[in-house]
Amino acid sequence: PRVAGLKVRNLSAEEAGTVGRATSTPWLRYLVLEGASSSQLGVAGAQALALAVQPGMQLERLDCPRCYMLDEGVAVLASVLAGAKQLRELALASNTVRQEGMAALRELLEPGTVPLESLDMRYNEIGAVGAPEVGKLLLLNKTITNLDLRFNGIDNHGIIALAEGLAENASLLHLNLTGNLCQIAGAERLGEAIAKNCTLRTLELDSNRLTLKGVVALSQGLMKNQGIRKLTLGGNAVKAGAKKLASALQVHPVLEWLELGANNLEDEVVDEICWALAANSTLTHLDLSRNDLTDESCEELAEMLRANSALLSLDLATCRIGDEGAAQVAEALEANSTLRQLDLTQNVMSPVFVTKQLARLKSRVRASFQRAPVMEDEDEDEEEGSQPQQS
Repeated sequence: PRVAGLKVRNLSAEEAGTVGRATSTPWLRYLVLEGASSSQLGVAGAQALALAVQPGMQLERLDCPRCYMLDEGVAVLASVLAGAKQLRELALASNTVRQEGMAALRELLEPGTVPLESLDMRYNEIGAVGAPEVGKLLLLNKTITNLDLRFNGIDNHGIIALAEGLAENASLLHLNLTGNLCQIAGAERLGEAIAKNCTLRTLELDSNRLTLKGVVALSQGLMKNQGIRKLTLGGNAVKAGAKKLASALQVHPVLEWLELGANNLEDEVVDEICWALAANSTLTHLDLSRNDLTDESCEELAEMLRANSALLSLDLATCRIGDEGAAQVAEALEANSTLRQLDLTQNVMSPVFVTKQLARLKSRVRASFQRAPVMEDEDEDEEEGSQPQQS
């Protein structure tokens, strides 16, 4: 029987030519070349693969994680992919791609002759120097809908260059910038970009050192945005900046998913988020885990749950909620028929409360009595030159 795909682990440079020749078979639709530290395709392997690739390939997906092709190898590969008229997905995670490699990919994809829809560039080294190539690609390409740039060392200058293309792009639906260094200046330009962009549906900015001022700038753009449905901002030390996000929640027409975990949020900030959500009819998932929430915030959380009829999932794990606060939230669930999952694990409830009082809600509530770790305060505004923490 004919097989639609081929996956090869630990492909060596010497074996690359054989795999390249297999692309001539008309039934081959996807090719996965998975590298490892002990066996790398490298530049030589990428060159051998490119030389053996046959014209008229029917590949729809090419995935080469951890092959360490570097800029030179990626550029050679890009030169032969111009003939891949069916290619929809290209994944080059962990290949040490920098500016030259990104430029070669931009030249390949800019004209739109290759109908690529998904480009995965996770764990490379695009940085501030390579980010303008991404911006140019977003400005001119009309087919890419999913772009993954996680952990690429892109600082605020790079984010600014990328945002210029994003502002004019009309095709991108999902953008993941987790683990970069957006910071305040980058957030300002991203805010301006999403205020103009009407097509983006998902924006992931976890661990980008946004801090209070950065999230305020981003929120201003969100208040004008009409399209984003999922926004993740975990691990950014936004603190009181989340108050501005609460204002955006009151007016944003379609936001469904918001993640604010590990942001040093305190009870007062969560109170404002709850007030905004009381009348919100679109948000279905809210993550407030790993924040400094105590029983004091639970009164407003309970009131919000009684009034809100849209929220399906609420994550309050690893906070400082005790028996009194958890009881208020659990009682509110009796008046709320829409919430499907409430996570209270790793808080400070007593074993008796968890085993007896929450047992009747076990189908909707995840809870444990392990004591939450003590959280250290972080400076409100980080210096622009600091590095992001990977989570």
